Amino acid sequence: MKHATPIRILRIIARMNVGGPAIQITNLMSEMNKNEFEQILVTGYCGIYEKEYFDEYRPDFQVHRISELGVSVNIIKDLIAFLKILKEIYIFKPHIVHTHTSKAGVMGRVACILYPKKIKIIHTYHGHILYGYFPPWKTQIIILLEKILATWTHKIITVGETVKKDLISAGIGREAKYLVINPGIQAIDKLEKSVCVKKFNIPEDKFIVTFVGRLTKIKRIDRLVEVIKKSKIENEQIYFIVAGGGIEEKYLIDQVEKYKLPVKYLGWVSNLAEIISVSNTFILTSDNEGTPIILIQGLVAGIPAISTNVGSVSDIIDDNKNGILTAANSDSIFEALKMLSSNKEMYDSFVLNALESGKRKFSRERFIQNYEDLYIKVFNS
Repeated sequence: MKHATPIRILRIIARMNVGGPAIQITNLMSEMNKNEFEQILVTGYCGIYEKEYFDEYRPDFQVHRISELGVSVNIIKDLIAFLKILKEIYIFKPHIVHTHTSKAGVMGRVACILYPKKIKIIHTYHGHILYGYFPPWKTQIIILLEKILATWTHKIITVGETVKKDLISAGIGREAKYLVINPGIQAIDKLEKSVCVKKFNIPEDKFIVTFVGRLTKIKRIDRLVEVIKKSKIENEQIYFIVAGGGIEEKYLIDQVEKYKLPVKYLGWVSNLAEIISVSNTFILTSDNEGTPIILIQGLVAGIPAISTNVGSVSDIIDDNKNGILTAANSDSIFEALKMLSSNKEMYDSFVLNALESGKRKFSRERFIQNYEDLYIKVFNS
């Protein structure tokens, strides 16, 4: 349905660090029909241990930066950021404000509530912080705040069914407000493996297990290190690549050097095609996840995954078909890795299933169409 003027959408996220939310937002901002939708992205800056997504990707859409809008809590800066968000709303006069992740979700939705004219509000949970991040008392405060804001939110988006169920179980919003939209990914073409192997200086005859992501406590880098230690002792055919950065980087490097672990640490890598071209499987050892984009990027390239069964990872990994879901401990993860690396028939089957499920569930075209349909429906409601 076309409109006389485009539907104005103000999109807010605290920062565009490398990861799933940044990729999804960029796809929406770049690919949605510009004749029907006018969009502005409001965002802050990354922290010192994070990599800015726009360092590698030059946006072809409007980005308004608020320097005070960051991930850490600072009462003065947060108040300034809130007032600047409110100013953006007054200037742009959006039909829809779409917030992403926790902090921006609070600031953006409160600003909409205080704005004198009615604005349709959409909020996306790319994961949640109901466990694994904060002590119980702080988590309960967050849940209470999310419950209140949910009453003002017209539509709540989650990136997976499990995240949706967790939020509803916590009493955050009515089920009728929820919509699950899986991320959409464009397939990354593989490069010549021998060239990438030479560039990274890694063994070509090993089973390459790759971790890509932020090196933070919630990702349980300590658990990943335990898996690597077990592999060194029990299976010399397994070799690990770690790509990313964060506060756990020093711990990882120290452990690799101390125990002479079979790991190549690459830091942040701008060309994911090089990583995909050398990897046999992707691995996640987290205590909490949303719907990890790296696993989806692996599936569409035919790379199976091994991950702890947390968040909405089960929306990506169909257990024992295109990957393996494990308990949140190093023994379970290593057993899965040992089985997949030593069973060629199983591995080849997983590769085919990964390609099929990646194409069926996570196409970028379907993702864009789902959001365009959502915005039109919300605008007309």
